[in-house]
Amino acid sequence: MVVAQSQPAATGIDTLAHDVNGFMEALGIDRADVVGHSLGSMTAAALAGFYPERVDRLALLSTAVSFPKEAIDWLWDNVPNLSHPLDPNSEFMLAWFSNPTPMEEDFLTRDRAESASVAAPVWMGVLKAFTVLDWSLLATRITAPTLVMWADQDALFGAASQSRVREVLPAAQYETFPGLGHNFIWEQPMKAAKVINRFLAR
Repeated sequence: MVVAQSQPAATGIDTLAHDVNGFMEALGIDRADVVGHSLGSMTAAALAGFYPERVDRLALLSTAVSFPKEAIDWLWDNVPNLSHPLDPNSEFMLAWFSNPTPMEEDFLTRDRAESASVAAPVWMGVLKAFTVLDWSLLATRITAPTLVMWADQDALFGAASQSRVREVLPAAQYETFPGLGHNFIWEQPMKAAKVINRFLAR
């Protein structure tokens, strides 16, 4: 007898990178500059490692090779106990979207609402993927010129995590944004865009 069991959405960076590759293939995009933030940056790194022929230039924003223990512990203390549908203004969501500098509340309210609508299995799938994440062995397969951007008030990925990124990507260009947090592209979008555009234009 075979029993079918529903599973959380596949959210490992290998699966996500495979999806991006399939998306590019479907649209007839042979190569592209790839920019990713947070989980998107890890997915971009996996894409560049698994499919190096797809990536011209690679920009990794608020990235890490693996999740720091403190961040994983905080997520495990919170995510499994969340009540769904999530309240966009709950303590967890406010903490998840906190930033060191003031931001437009209308933007944050809309973004929290979008994240709050994500189903419980997806939250758990991402948490499990984060817990076992480590793409250090894949880094040697990344051949694209790479830019790593990080802000020194990042509450998820601190200075130690960036030291690890530098170890596995020693040839990358590094840019640090003082006083900003994990979502520095929201806090200083024009400044971040200027750095990214300068890198991509080379």
